[in-house]
Amino acid sequence: MRLLNMDLNQISRFIGETEYQSEVNELAGSLSGIRLIEAALTRNLAETYQGVIKIVPGSLHELTERYLARWDIWNIMLLLRGKQFGIPADQIRQVLIPAGGLSPVLIESLLSRNSLCEIVDGLSRWEFHNVLADICSGGYRKGLF
Repeated sequence: MRLLNMDLNQISRFIGETEYQSEVNELAGSLSGIRLIEAALTRNLAETYQGVIKIVPGSLHELTERYLARWDIWNIMLLLRGKQFGIPADQIRQVLIPAGGLSPVLIESLLSRNSLCEIVDGLSRWEFHNVLADICSGGYRKGLF
């Protein structure tokens, strides 16, 4: 109930005093208001998921990776849509949630590519690459994403 009575700056300050402190401190220089809150919560969520992947054993590890693969699919779809419509990489980066198995280095590499085919080529080792291969082989309609 306390949060309902707060404005955005008060909420940012409040979450900055909780387990989200490191994320809020890191992002406060470049973001404010609702963007700061969303980015801090998203980054914490991604880090929490990555931590879970590291500690779960055996078949539970594989199951967890499978569950978190939805974030990889989400991110790739956002990236492809963003590139298709000419959205700058910085704006695309703000909406990505790096909580799956794709490394942040790979995601950054994909963000720097100029075309959909280059992005798909960069995903050649990804388990769902064959689903995206139609984009570059002509079996794709513009606006599909």
